Amino acid sequence: REREREVSPVTPTTLPSTALCNTAEQLYQQVSNPPAADKHAALVDQKENEKFAVAKRIAAAEKECESQEQALRHLEQTKGALQVKKESARVDVRETAPGNREEISLYSQLTGIKWNYDASDATSLRGYVVRKDGARPFVVNPATASKSFLANYLWDLCNN
Repeated sequence: REREREVSPVTPTTLPSTALCNTAEQLYQQVSNPPAADKHAALVDQKENEKFAVAKRIAAAEKECESQEQALRHLEQTKGALQVKKESARVDVRETAPGNREEISLYSQLTGIKWNYDASDATSLRGYVVRKDGARPFVVNPATASKSFLANYLWDLCNN
């Protein structure tokens, strides 16, 4: 009798319609709620994607860092070249300064103009003109005034 109870293979034609619906619903449940292994695989894929995105950002940051380091090296080379030029200019000034000092001293004695070298810079020349009635200070900007204006202005200070 047990052999009679053996289950014959299930086919759509042998299943009653309710059994077929139950089987379809079970398949739907398996697809919509994957087993733990499928959930784990999905989580692993998500983490791999995140890892790839982080690695991509790291590579971009390293590339930017290398670019900045290269720019820094270029600026340091430029700085070195400018320092060499600056020192060269200082040497040139030292070599020509004694003659200029003598010439400036002669003009100063003739005109009464005394230069204030400490207060003068690239944008202004400062000094004063010594006269019998006192000293007259002056400040001129050589960048905005012409050479002839400067000469006339200083002569006027000396003569008046």
